[in-house]
Amino acid sequence: MKDGAKFCPKCGARQEAADQGRMEQASTAAPSPKKPDKPKKKFPIWLLIFPICLVIGILAALMAPKVLDAISGKGGTETEIAEDEDKNWDSGKKEDDEPEKKEETEASETETSAAETTPAQTAAETTAEQTTAAAPETTSAWLLDGSPDLTGYARVGIVQSGSTSNIEQENNQNGPEMAVDGDEVTSWQEGVEGPGIGETIYYKLDQEQPITYLTFKLGNWRNDKYFYGNNRPRTLTITLDDYSFQITFPAEQREYVVQVDPPYPASYIEYRIDDVYKGSSYDDTCIAELGMYCKVGE
Repeated sequence: MKDGAKFCPKCGARQEAADQGRMEQASTAAPSPKKPDKPKKKFPIWLLIFPICLVIGILAALMAPKVLDAISGKGGTETEIAEDEDKNWDSGKKEDDEPEKKEETEASETETSAAETTPAQTAAETTAEQTTAAAPETTSAWLLDGSPDLTGYARVGIVQSGSTSNIEQENNQNGPEMAVDGDEVTSWQEGVEGPGIGETIYYKLDQEQPITYLTFKLGNWRNDKYFYGNNRPRTLTITLDDYSFQITFPAEQREYVVQVDPPYPASYIEYRIDDVYKGSSYDDTCIAELGMYCKVGE
């Protein structure tokens, strides 16, 4: 139909009816389908959770030692703790070890004091204070100030003698038997390099005897030249079977006597050199004569 026409040139229908029909047809027509919206993609939450957990785990691992140290009361860095442990290990001491350390210090001071004693000391200064007992507490030994009356006492019998060393000299015998032959001119002379510290001379008795007195002529008594030229024992450790004690002697050329009280039964006697008076010419330590006495009839 042309614009403005009231009637259809073919069927004669009025324009308003045709418009109304088209409008009704349009209103009753099914609406065109609407395209559905595409679903939005969701962000994976685990990609966010995983790195957070990883960071927390690393921080926990780093903080754990410090937290444990704080709980246990042990502070400081690992290096400082290691250094403290090393110090404790090196020191080797606890609070309970202090008395032991004190005893060791006192023993060291006693030894130092004995080493600093001058040759001019008297026999009275070398008695019980310088005697160390390593046997029954009921037995003691000390250096006498003077010579006792040995009436009623006799030398014990010796069946074997020995020493850790003795010097070899042509035309001279210097073995341990020379110190118990009753002749002060002969002597035992140790044979190691130096003054012979730690060298020993020992004797086996014919039977067990209660030893009361021990006599000593220390050094080489052949003449003054050899007495002052050779070393002579200053300190000896003396062993009677399982009883040991230490005696420090003055420097004079005289016979010294040690008393053992009560008499100690022994079948073996040993003398060890702990310290010497240095000789002016030779570095050999000598002992001229040794005596071991027990009471006759005992």
